[in-house]
Amino acid sequence: MLINQAGIFKCRIVDHGLAKSSGGWPQWVAQFEAVEGYNKEEDVWIDWAGEEENEIKGYFVLIGKSGETLGVKQIMAATGWDGVSFIELAAMDLSEVIVQTRIEPNTYKEKTTLQISWMDHEAAVPGGSVQKLDADGVKKLQAEFGNLLTNSGIVKAAGAPPKGKPKAPPVASSPAPGVVTKTSKAARIAAAKKAAGLETADAPGPEAGGTLTFAGMTIADMPQTAGVPEDKVEADAPAMPPDDQDLAERPDLPAKKCTSKEAWEIVVEYSREDVSDEDRAKAWQTGKGTIDKKGIKDYTE
Repeated sequence: MLINQAGIFKCRIVDHGLAKSSGGWPQWVAQFEAVEGYNKEEDVWIDWAGEEENEIKGYFVLIGKSGETLGVKQIMAATGWDGVSFIELAAMDLSEVIVQTRIEPNTYKEKTTLQISWMDHEAAVPGGSVQKLDADGVKKLQAEFGNLLTNSGIVKAAGAPPKGKPKAPPVASSPAPGVVTKTSKAARIAAAKKAAGLETADAPGPEAGGTLTFAGMTIADMPQTAGVPEDKVEADAPAMPPDDQDLAERPDLPAKKCTSKEAWEIVVEYSREDVSDEDRAKAWQTGKGTIDKKGIKDYTE
């Protein structure tokens, strides 16, 4: 006769096989016979083999819409099936296998029946008790998997957080506005020339005419007017005007004619501080190319 009460039972597998569920999914069906029942209050197993109500049938769907179900894991744990082949499962001799089952009421379409809600191996802890590792077990767990917690960001770095407000980063000292030293100016011009590919080995001095080699091209120098004295120390360089100010309104810029070398030095001297040498060189090449196309020999035109 069928078991008529809910509880946890150790059962022998009398018969088993594979079938399809009402939804068309593969399922494992088994006939069980209870041999022991668990007394939760006294935490003991009592003999059930002599009871008339000792039979129950279990249905375990193996595959569902989302793939493999928990039924597969339960059968593997309880019977030793490797979970690889339905054929092997169907052929297994389980007549001597004892499993632990949890029997609970289930209501479907207003009808309540007792069903196996869970199955496990014979030595499983009954009653859903929490199984805990001892201190040594926890240490081994940490040694084996602790680094994964760190990599996922779950575990924070060890150490107490700093107290008080964080110190502000030191502010780098900068020269007074409008002050340009001879050394910084020369270094700035040299670095800009190097970035622009401006070769000065064959270039004439500030007092002579001749040719200037720039980016692989030779440009005729303009008649010499006023060069920039190399020994001049500018203590009060003019403030930079707004970006949208017309060049005609720039009285601080040199006027009339100048050589390409002088023009380059003026560009370096008066360009904004935030312009890199590379960007300045690109702008120089673009502007010079425009002037060359127009045949303009005067850089102020």
